Amino acid sequence: MIFRPDERAQSTLVGFIVLFGILVIAFSSYQAVVVPNQNAEVEFNHFQDIQSDFTEFRSTLVNSVGSNEERAVTFRLGTQYPARLLALNPPPVSGQLETIEEGDRTVEVNLADGENIATDVCETDAPTTNSLRYTPNYNEYGSPRAVSYENRFVAQEFRDGNVYDRQRLIQESSGEISLLLLNGSVSRASQESYSFDINASRRNRTADSRTVSNITIPSQYSAEEWESTILEGMDITATDRDDGRVRIEAEDGGALGNYNVSCAAAGLDRDPAFSPNPPSQDSSDDGTDILNPTDVVLDNIERENDGNDKYLDLTFRSVNSNATVTDARINFYNAKNEGQTPSNADLSDDTGSELATLTVGGEFEELNSPVEIVSDYTFQLDFDKNPGSGNREWFILTLMFEDGSSRQYFVDVP
Repeated sequence: MIFRPDERAQSTLVGFIVLFGILVIAFSSYQAVVVPNQNAEVEFNHFQDIQSDFTEFRSTLVNSVGSNEERAVTFRLGTQYPARLLALNPPPVSGQLETIEEGDRTVEVNLADGENIATDVCETDAPTTNSLRYTPNYNEYGSPRAVSYENRFVAQEFRDGNVYDRQRLIQESSGEISLLLLNGSVSRASQESYSFDINASRRNRTADSRTVSNITIPSQYSAEEWESTILEGMDITATDRDDGRVRIEAEDGGALGNYNVSCAAAGLDRDPAFSPNPPSQDSSDDGTDILNPTDVVLDNIERENDGNDKYLDLTFRSVNSNATVTDARINFYNAKNEGQTPSNADLSDDTGSELATLTVGGEFEELNSPVEIVSDYTFQLDFDKNPGSGNREWFILTLMFEDGSSRQYFVDVP
């Protein structure tokens, strides 16, 4: 009798090895693709949170002027990734919040006769201001570089360019140059939230308009950005100074124009270094906007059916006061597939009547008829290309209100 070797155990072993290899490949794919994509979404959501924190900071800063009360602000410097049973996460997200104090921080508003009126209206020989900047330390979401506040506007810095909200430093419509100067120092790197207080002075104004020749201010941003983007539409020219400041003057070499000049100072976790305090000004007149833009919030974003439609419904809510929208723009659109980035969108009211056609990255467009937001109100945006849905597709919509204030809304496409 001849005995042959039993090969059944070998086939079982081969099957186990094949199955184990499939599991290893599946887990490796999950670790290499799924986990980074999920973490990138967490980082994307955090970047939207920190942008909201800066918008709230700006509004709190404005509303603190003349209030005689400390106002607390909070910044979410980091976030946690979701817990995973087997897969590995990188270290939690952290970030650096700090004031920018390098260079000459002095502000000048020079009149036609050469006088720096800022020293009088700010009631100090050296009116100075700092910038506040947050730099994230993301592991996957590589597009954003920083978020900053300076000179009454918030800026988002991305690898392919910066996005600025509407500046309120030079207001041609109301004929005012409005200085709101930051004093004090902040420096914190953390994965947690960080809070500090704002202590603001009252606002002092010139009694009448003055002929302003030029303005020199400290800035993180170049003269080219001021001229082409931040002060877009104004007949100005900007020049970089060697001391970290930017000089703004009229394009034709004449005066910028006739302006009332106002000044207030705010200390970060301290009293302001100087305190404009007009003795004749009523304490209730703090020089803030009639409408606080944070009173109008984006409550809901909806997309019809299965996500194949080109339009979105955006529902806004006015919290404490009626608000009338007069202009709108789409500042920026971040698409997963650049070839599918919309170039324009039709904005309609809640009855379907077209209000304006907004060019992505274009200027403000005046609405065909102003829209009053009493409580809830829904706008419809109909894009020329189908917006992608899901992870990291978003755009920035800015609404301008009847009183001249404005607010940016970061819309995550569902």
